[in-house]
Amino acid sequence: MINSPDDSVRIYDDDSGWPTTPESQVSEHAYREAFLLSAREAAHWTSNEKDAIDRAWEERRLVCQQAEVLTPSAPYFGDPSLLGQQVVGRREHLVDASRTRIRVYCFEFVRQCWGGIA
Repeated sequence: MINSPDDSVRIYDDDSGWPTTPESQVSEHAYREAFLLSAREAAHWTSNEKDAIDRAWEERRLVCQQAEVLTPSAPYFGDPSLLGQQVVGRREHLVDASRTRIRVYCFEFVRQCWGGIA
């Protein structure tokens, strides 16, 4: 069993199940909305837009840096023998993390497509 601090969430909360909590539903909506906006933007590219992709990655890195928190492994997993730490995310960064993650994924997919036709 995982015992996350109350003000934290899993960094990647992507699973096949439908979001059940209000915050995960908001995050899922933001993820889908950002995918649509990113796909629309990329659809107008006339070539592999390296600068746009690099900016998306930089935004993603910045959000991750702001969101990540280390928590001790022993209480996190409920096992006092464990050493080390686990990376969790700040709850208030969940939506930004979802938006920037899908933007990078979308742009990287388009980069691969451009590579396939070049």
